[in-house]
Amino acid sequence: MERTTDNWRILIVEDDERLASLTRDYLQNNGLTVSIESHGGAAIQRPDTDANRQNR
Repeated sequence: MERTTDNWRILIVEDDERLASLTRDYLQNNGLTVSIESHGGAAIQRPDTDANRQNR
């Protein structure tokens, strides 16, 4: 069975902007939806993260 990445969303938490952009570009070129957050605390507060959904 082949996995589909149609609904995958990736959140990259990385303070190195160059590394985050490179990783985002690679993942997007492979069909994934990608967001970048440079601060861990801000990433946890994002309404679109699983961690935040579980705490509701």
